[in-house]
Amino acid sequence: MSDLPYLDNPLDGQQEAPPYLFKGVQSHSFKLKAQAGALDNFCARYLNPASNSFTYRPLTSLPLVGGGFGSPFVVLGVLFYPEMRSGSFHPERSTQQHEVFFSFPVLRYNNEIPDKICWVYPFICVDNIRSAITGREVIGMSKLVGRFDCLESLYSAKTHPPSRDSLAAELFREDTDCMGISVPTYLRYGRESHEQMLPIIRIQADPKFQAESLQDGEASELNSSPVLDRSAAESGGAAGRGWPAPSEAGAGAMWNRVVELLEGFSFLSPRLVTNSLKQTRSNVDPAYSDYQALVESTWQSENIRQLKFWRLGHFRIQIFNNAGLPLVNQLGLGEYKQDGDFIELEGLGSSYSLTTDLRMVSTSVLAEARSGDPTVASGLLRDLVNIPIGCLSLTADVADAYFQWGSLSVSLARQALGLKP
Repeated sequence: MSDLPYLDNPLDGQQEAPPYLFKGVQSHSFKLKAQAGALDNFCARYLNPASNSFTYRPLTSLPLVGGGFGSPFVVLGVLFYPEMRSGSFHPERSTQQHEVFFSFPVLRYNNEIPDKICWVYPFICVDNIRSAITGREVIGMSKLVGRFDCLESLYSAKTHPPSRDSLAAELFREDTDCMGISVPTYLRYGRESHEQMLPIIRIQADPKFQAESLQDGEASELNSSPVLDRSAAESGGAAGRGWPAPSEAGAGAMWNRVVELLEGFSFLSPRLVTNSLKQTRSNVDPAYSDYQALVESTWQSENIRQLKFWRLGHFRIQIFNNAGLPLVNQLGLGEYKQDGDFIELEGLGSSYSLTTDLRMVSTSVLAEARSGDPTVASGLLRDLVNIPIGCLSLTADVADAYFQWGSLSVSLARQALGLKP
């Protein structure tokens, strides 16, 4: 691949250069029951075709015990970033945003060898256009742009924008206990289809309940690693496509490797590795892409504080299903819903909130393809009905928690920019 010219944009471009530093990120996570087949299909249809080497399979298709595991799920995250900065150009500038996402854990394979435990992001939405453009063009996470409002109630259409500087304060304060997220999309497809600002998620907190902090010496289940039920796995207890049969050669070694990876994994691990599918649509054949790459970025959570947990019944959550964003059906969150319908979830467990600082440590390209390459043609553009694609991995390996961006070699940095080593 020939060298490309240095990025030259005479205008601001509403885009920020890596590395990134986010201070005081306030996040709220809710674990929702999902259907195993929907998670398996997402991996098979939208992640695995991106590379001949890397494949992804739902971690919850394994028989796991403890650590908040046991059945298929997705995590709904709602976050507020009060300070977002670029460490490259004009670091004195900062911006902020709200964000919502769905994620679920997968096991990543490298040439059929278990390689890393990841979190796949089937959907991510922000209310900051600069963040959305940067996410798409730099990191490859196809963020949507939406609107975050405070509602008078779960069923009220009356809204007002968050008036305080903290999503946590807005989500859990007594006089405003409901948050709604809307995006411009299509309710139904047809001859008279028009884009509308439609609700996709509403979350209501019960103001009578308070979050609970851990007592001294107390540990959360989410801090512990899940354990593989080895006997169930070896007897064929693993569900879903791709897991080896007990009689296959090398099955024992594979399960040993899975056990190894699980020992360094939990919900609250400080180490994050994002994998995202970066792709550019072709202007000649819009069903195909000119460029595709699996991009990996490593992040570190630091100064974790204000960790609180929420019991059953503290929240009620509505998820809407629209033609443009069929979240319920694509994520397997419940029974099949028609366009315009929604599901309401109550009695959620394993919900927690925390505040942390997040910084980018490194970045690299795992695999890439260009339509002009003589040997490797770019694949069909993978678009989950406008739902973006990416993945996040967590490991508990804190031994190298202090890697710095500057430790990247020139070769790796050039690779991350798409240039020759």
